[in-house]
Amino acid sequence: MKKRILAWIALIVFLVLFVNILFFHYRTTETLVILLFYVLFLVLKKRSDNAQREELAYRENEKSEDDNGENNEVTIDDDSNA
Repeated sequence: MKKRILAWIALIVFLVLFVNILFFHYRTTETLVILLFYVLFLVLKKRSDNAQREELAYRENEKSEDDNGENNEVTIDDDSNA
């Protein structure tokens, strides 16, 4: 529930800053810097979440292969009697 409330607050702040840039032009440079930091934070957070999700999927994949008891190693029998 907390995350949902914070997400709504973040959305409202983003929209207020965006409307300020479009219509009111009050402290435009400061508003633009805040928006850029906001977007940069979201991009970095998304990238971090994706990396964590990939790491978790990789670990689960390794664990499921180990649990199946399958031996994925390749063995070569050298029967060259020719």
